[in-house]
Amino acid sequence: IMAQTYWAAEEDLSKLVASLEERTTTYYDWLNNSGNLELWRRAHAASYQGIRTQGKMRRVGENLEYTTLNVNHYGNLKQHILTLITGQRQYFEAKAANTDHKSQAQTIVAVSLIETVMREKDLEAVSQRTTDIMLQAGEGYTLKQWDWKAGPVVAAAEEEGGEAKKSGDIKFSSHHPVDVVRDIMRDSYDVQDWWIVRLYGNKWDYAADYPH
Repeated sequence: IMAQTYWAAEEDLSKLVASLEERTTTYYDWLNNSGNLELWRRAHAASYQGIRTQGKMRRVGENLEYTTLNVNHYGNLKQHILTLITGQRQYFEAKAANTDHKSQAQTIVAVSLIETVMREKDLEAVSQRTTDIMLQAGEGYTLKQWDWKAGPVVAAAEEEGGEAKKSGDIKFSSHHPVDVVRDIMRDSYDVQDWWIVRLYGNKWDYAADYPH
């Protein structure tokens, strides 16, 4: 029996893309059949009721004798819960596994590092957006990526007109579950072997970054 290559380790790009498309299609078919997609659509519409109805009043009744106005109770309640959850600033306290002086001293550096990352990467705003998505859809995701175009320059361009090499840095973004494809046969988020996250961007920028 010939050993099969794990689909994510496939070097043939055409086969890899086909595997990605197959899993993405399976996920969206499941969203449609399970009713989750319709639920998320209704939740989104309810969250932005005023925009959806353009704030207009409607005339109803047999003789159009009544006037109705949509009041966004759903969005109001969601915003109150979001404020209760994220109103207090996040604070992290590092604890050393050992009691020696060196380990205890490192906790001070760790807290300072966490504060720096939270501030420079705007993680408070990211976590707030993820929480907002979670309250609306029942689940929300934060993606951590490596941005190779960020950070200070570490090497000059190899040729004239080329781009200088940078050190790279991490970046974070929030995502709705409709953009996070996963294995629906797994019974827990903790045992997922793979994730496919749909990102939005300018195709010409991607073409310039990946000319091959």
